[in-house]
Amino acid sequence: MKLVVHEFPSVDGVMQGPGGIDEDRSNGFDRGGWIVPFAADADQGAIVNSWFDRVDTFLLGRTTYDMMYMYWSQVTDPDNVVATALNNLPKFVVSSTQPDPQWNNATVLTGDLEDAVSDLKARDGDELQVHGSWRLARSLHEAGLVDEYRLLIFPV
Repeated sequence: MKLVVHEFPSVDGVMQGPGGIDEDRSNGFDRGGWIVPFAADADQGAIVNSWFDRVDTFLLGRTTYDMMYMYWSQVTDPDNVVATALNNLPKFVVSSTQPDPQWNNATVLTGDLEDAVSDLKARDGDELQVHGSWRLARSLHEAGLVDEYRLLIFPV
């Protein structure tokens, strides 16, 4: 599988939970929801949906996993491409503090990160996707494991 990293950074480099005001207040961040005025259109939706059409497996950091689980596990519309993929496909969580993930098909990755991700990439399939998870994305980048980056940069 090809490892693809997806990020929604702002022009000034913010990579923080963009969806809602209270989604990600870490480090005193008080500008949650910044992406909504720029992303709520059909073109952006089609782009993101096309990413989820290619995914076979997700690789997430614990913080992103927790945020995504809280929202997406509640979305049950079978026509929602993102929810269907996230709720049904395998998810691997990189964490030393998440002993028992509750989301369907979620597993905590253990052992050496580079070895574990190399094993995932060796599996059959189209894409192993990382969404958000900036610390994980940085580690994967530094290890030379990322095959492609998909960035939607927002003018804020």
